[in-house]
Amino acid sequence: MPKLLFAILVALVVLRGLYLLAASVRNLRFSVASLQWPTAEGRIERIEDKRSDVVYSTRAIVRFPVNGVEYTTDLISFGKSLHPFDRTEAGLQRVRYPDGVPVKVSYRPNDPSTAVLRPGMHAEAFRSIGVALSILLPGFVWLCLLPAMSRGMERAADSGRVFKDMAGRAELQGGYVRERSPSPAMPSFRNVEFLFSSVGMAVLGSALTSLGMLALASGLPGLYWAYVSRNWSTVDGQVEVNVGYAAMMDRQYKQELPVYPPGFLYRYKVAGIEHVNSTRRFRTVHRAGNDGAEEAAPSNLPVGTAVRVAYCPDDPDVSALEPGVDGMGFVLPAIGSILLIAGCSILIRVGVRLWTSA
Repeated sequence: MPKLLFAILVALVVLRGLYLLAASVRNLRFSVASLQWPTAEGRIERIEDKRSDVVYSTRAIVRFPVNGVEYTTDLISFGKSLHPFDRTEAGLQRVRYPDGVPVKVSYRPNDPSTAVLRPGMHAEAFRSIGVALSILLPGFVWLCLLPAMSRGMERAADSGRVFKDMAGRAELQGGYVRERSPSPAMPSFRNVEFLFSSVGMAVLGSALTSLGMLALASGLPGLYWAYVSRNWSTVDGQVEVNVGYAAMMDRQYKQELPVYPPGFLYRYKVAGIEHVNSTRRFRTVHRAGNDGAEEAAPSNLPVGTAVRVAYCPDDPDVSALEPGVDGMGFVLPAIGSILLIAGCSILIRVGVRLWTSA
């Protein structure tokens, strides 16, 4: 019975991973097709939880009509929504998409409920594939190891029954055997130890593999933007917001975590359309403490400073003041690669041990 329940649990994990992977592939397919979708005029409707004029949670939807029927969406692009988990990103989206602002929506012709503000394929769409693989890959490995682990559990159970039977016979004969020379028939806990050590290593390998995939899924889009930004066109922009070092330090040490507007913000125009962003460099991790506050609100870029903005030609909302690959951009992908290699190595070793001993 325990083996059956464990097999069902592993199968459910694999099915969940397959479902997420299928949904991710579908979104990639939609992102390519969305370039040809018709458009409609919509309007942002923002829902926020405020206390004392401070926003603590925020989400938004877009309402738009198609053939007299009203639909809603919360997708900025396939891979990014109007209510992100990251509070810093949520603060930026509040500035980009304020309540009541009109927007253009691209919708699927045969299903207008599938709609997006920024059609086309974006790097963020690949993150969901990484999340799906972080579940699917360890689950698939466990599924492959189930037959060998099942045989190991049977051998461990047989050893326990033999030991119990021998102990019972010795007690019936009037005492316990004090010394016994080793023999092939003598039961051993080696099978039990081998099984538990293999299971422990498999759990560790699965955890490292999942964490590695998540780190890569989170870090690779930023590294990609940093690499391709070297050849982007640039336009003139201007710093609009810079709350300063002291305010950023105060935000870092707040006990509660409200959704703040960006502490640093610049505006620029591309083809007559105004855009706003807060990205200086494409980094996968950010510094904390004094260095982090200075990086988030640089003292050498006060409000009104003229800046050159490098922007993505296919998506002008993606921009940076200092394009190119920065050393901090490699941190998360490097950590993810190390964890993934270590986890896969452990899982391969466990598989070889179990199958060769079966």
